[in-house]
Amino acid sequence: MKYSNYLQTLHWKKTRQLKLENNPCCGICLSSKFLHIHHRHYKKNNHNILFREELNSLFTLCSKCHKTWHNIHGLEEYTYKSMRNAGRFYQMGLSRKDAIKLCVNEDLYRFAFRVYIKNKKLGYISKKDILTIKKLQNGNKDNTH
Repeated sequence: MKYSNYLQTLHWKKTRQLKLENNPCCGICLSSKFLHIHHRHYKKNNHNILFREELNSLFTLCSKCHKTWHNIHGLEEYTYKSMRNAGRFYQMGLSRKDAIKLCVNEDLYRFAFRVYIKNKKLGYISKKDILTIKKLQNGNKDNTH
């Protein structure tokens, strides 16, 4: 069955509704408008998971974050933790695109998490730290803390 046809099935509509009831806002930007349900993966042990998804393999994203995620990562599989971390960084001041790029690069993530812990009480990431993260994303690792 084509994925587009699957999205029209009663099974998917019920699964989607249940996920939205449990997670009624985007996991990255916290928007409650234009919500999509993102599959973290489409296969498990080389078997198609359609009709067998677990709710913890789905992630609520708004249309903008969902499009940005797929533009950057395509259909690659990432963990729930990676997506949750993108939300943390977006909410602390990184752009949607930078937060989504950052959350899956292990070295960048470790650095940014240190920044997150350092700035947790402030509730935002300083402009200096954002510039350092962007330089790291571009391959310039001279400015690490």
